[in-house]
Amino acid sequence: VDVNRAGIVLTGDNNTGTNKNIVVYGIRNNNVADPDPLVPTLTYNSASLQKAWQRWSYRFTANIKVQAFENILVANNRINDNITDNFQQAGYVVRDNATPVTLTGPQAVFNYTNHYGIYVNRGQSGNLNTPTTGPSLFRNGVVIRDNWVFGTMRTKIHASGQGMLIKDNVLRDLPGKSAWVDPTGVRLVGNSSTLENRGIDWGGHDVVVSGNDIQVSRHKLKTTIYSSVDGEGILIQECCGGTTVRGVSITDNTVNSYIGIYKMKDIEDVDISNNTLTNGTSALNDLVYVSANANVGNFYAKNVKVSNNSTANGNISLYASGSGGGTGNSITGNQSSTSGAAIRFSCAANPSVSGNSGFSISSCLSSSARVASEVQEEAEIEALEQGLSIYPQPANRTLNIDMNAEKKSEVSIEVLNLLGQQVLTQKASLVPGKNHLKIAVGSINNGQYILRIKSESSSVTRQLLLNR
Repeated sequence: VDVNRAGIVLTGDNNTGTNKNIVVYGIRNNNVADPDPLVPTLTYNSASLQKAWQRWSYRFTANIKVQAFENILVANNRINDNITDNFQQAGYVVRDNATPVTLTGPQAVFNYTNHYGIYVNRGQSGNLNTPTTGPSLFRNGVVIRDNWVFGTMRTKIHASGQGMLIKDNVLRDLPGKSAWVDPTGVRLVGNSSTLENRGIDWGGHDVVVSGNDIQVSRHKLKTTIYSSVDGEGILIQECCGGTTVRGVSITDNTVNSYIGIYKMKDIEDVDISNNTLTNGTSALNDLVYVSANANVGNFYAKNVKVSNNSTANGNISLYASGSGGGTGNSITGNQSSTSGAAIRFSCAANPSVSGNSGFSISSCLSSSARVASEVQEEAEIEALEQGLSIYPQPANRTLNIDMNAEKKSEVSIEVLNLLGQQVLTQKASLVPGKNHLKIAVGSINNGQYILRIKSESSSVTRQLLLNR
């Protein structure tokens, strides 16, 4: 069935609904949107703001939204493969703090892919839900497989269940996209905005995420050097209707970003293996990030296995905290195809580490040292980004890079294809103050690439387009 300009919504009450045995199969679905109910916001602080004709795509809409008591199959659907209805809104007004700002049409586009793709059993709020505190997140019989989903904001698959299977889906995004308007539609984006660009955001116990092909892109924020704070490939987090982690197998996925068990407090029975991971979009320098640590308290990591993953441009990190401890954890047989990657872990996690290639093995960190290390790394990345300008885009034969340095230092300029393979590398010496670098790129084929600038202890990545 080809459904145009209408979504599929089959929902019941999170807690009391008894609807079950739902199949959404073989649907082609395009041009789905709801208008945000808070746009237009006509006044702000008693002054005029938006105009009556303004509309914004509601971020909480989904192409396919299902909530049921048990047995949901969402399979073989093709979502957003022919978007025809996006429209520009010249004269769209937003606020910059309290000041109204008028945007051009390309800066304010009503976009029919700025929302969830597939949304299954995620209506529960709260943090770190369990089957007792959030039973609707632990329904049995959820299967999401063999779908093709394109999206440019929010999460392509957002789902939860007990024993849930998310398998063999193809998820796509728009490289090189930018954002001027915050997802609320009423203000400008800031330099640290999130637009929740994600591949799979999951919850539940005994979950399997396998065989998915995921591409995620971050937004460039206005004309600044900053990108949106998101870009996760496969993620679970404690907030926003998240659940505890008690059994998950994340295997055989191909992802251009990282797999995150993100600051989840206690974690049990995690298998992350045989994935192919490249860091094309992530705000982190990690490709596998497992953290039984929410920056408060003592939490444990138990039976976490990170094995036989093929990586490019990122670290593997496994953390427990304080006296929470770790038992049965291991990091084995992983391979990095690029230099500078590290395997990092807390002393509390106490993993066995063996058989990895292409990684340096960092000494274990105490909880306080780990937090200090992360803070220092963030500061170094921010310093590297200050004053960073890369032009022209698309580049022709010469790429210009302007950047600042606090002291004399060496950096490595690398161009990588979307598989994480290095196609060009060049060393550069920086002097204190402003630096201007010219990089010859005439020998590289036209297309989209990743530009990585590495200092001794940190790195930043940017998207790069070549067109001659």
